[in-house]
Amino acid sequence: VVIQENTIVFSNNTATLSTRNSLIIGSATGIGTFNINSTGAVQVGDELRLGADGNIGNLTLSGGVGGDLFVSGDFTKNDNDAVGILNQNLREIVLNGSSVQSITGVDTFSFLGIDNSAASISVDQDVLITNRLRLANGSFDTGAFSITMEDGSELQRTSNLATITSEPIVDSGDRYNISYLGALTTANEWSSNEEAVQDVYLNQDIAIGNDRTLNQSLTLDGANIDLNGNTLRLKGRNTSAGSF
Repeated sequence: VVIQENTIVFSNNTATLSTRNSLIIGSATGIGTFNINSTGAVQVGDELRLGADGNIGNLTLSGGVGGDLFVSGDFTKNDNDAVGILNQNLREIVLNGSSVQSITGVDTFSFLGIDNSAASISVDQDVLITNRLRLANGSFDTGAFSITMEDGSELQRTSNLATITSEPIVDSGDRYNISYLGALTTANEWSSNEEAVQDVYLNQDIAIGNDRTLNQSLTLDGANIDLNGNTLRLKGRNTSAGSF
């Protein structure tokens, strides 16, 4: 599907709207705009590309609950905000392919989901997460780039099959929170920076992969922590319905 030649498309769907192949917004023949005003998700079957050859591609996600965007191929936003324009509106963008995927030209996500069933997802620059990074499946391969978690943001991880190749970073004085929603062993998602992690929540048993520190609260929602011979340093409080 190509949206071009100054075309504006509005989607008001309540069920999932799917494209079998790529969705290209803006091309060599003109500007394209896609506004999603719905409570139904949008599934792109292959590549999602915003902008081309100097022509603007403008994508605005829904402000309604459920209006998230799922992309099975690469996600490319050309020339950053000059040509490829993304208005995320606090909806989640989920990379959910089954082969290698890449994110190109995007330096900020409010909500990003990594859910590749068989391969890795890479970035081409440093990325800022302002609300939540969700690791559900596959490897988030950051390469030589950094993932910065904004103060008060959340990193959610659900299984050992969901990984990130480097530790997130924070700006000086900032902290992020971690939620574990699956039985797993902690890894790079929990920064070794003793000042980086504020709260940790878990609702299934986890094992600690390395010495780690948290600065405010640990919530064990019917779950247990296996220290696995490592040290867990708590600077705050423990709300426990489990053990460690």
